[in-house]
Amino acid sequence: DSSNYHSLVFADGLKGNISGNINSFAKPYNLFKGCTGIQSAEHLVVPEGTSCSGTFSGCTGLTTAPKSLPRSYYRGMFYGCTRLVDAPELPSTTLDNECYLNMFYGCTSLEKAPVLPATTLVTRCYQGMFQNCSSLNYIKAMFTTTPSSTYTSS
Repeated sequence: DSSNYHSLVFADGLKGNISGNINSFAKPYNLFKGCTGIQSAEHLVVPEGTSCSGTFSGCTGLTTAPKSLPRSYYRGMFYGCTRLVDAPELPSTTLDNECYLNMFYGCTSLEKAPVLPATTLVTRCYQGMFQNCSSLNYIKAMFTTTPSSTYTSS
């Protein structure tokens, strides 16, 4: 089954740093999930529109994320990355439904959140984005929509 090809190849076999264009890999979805030896993705290039849901989920050794992530879909991208300290820049001012859902969930070492420049919220865009990020003390968001249970970040 080619949809699970990345899991067969990378299942906790990668160590060190990841770099290059993420589109070089077949499907970025859950691509490096559970690869605890990955330490840095600082030089990984993510083109706009590339869906990266769960890409680094469970990569507990990851300390450095890509520097910036363009508009795309990042649901659970860093879920459970307990050593991640700084989040990447998220410069998009236009959001898609659930685009950042659970993106940093459980990143207990995360100390610095990205500025969230979008002024209009969409359904579940920030839900759970920083949930259980116990080292995070400050988040700067630019939205002007009054938050409700549909839009909150948990």
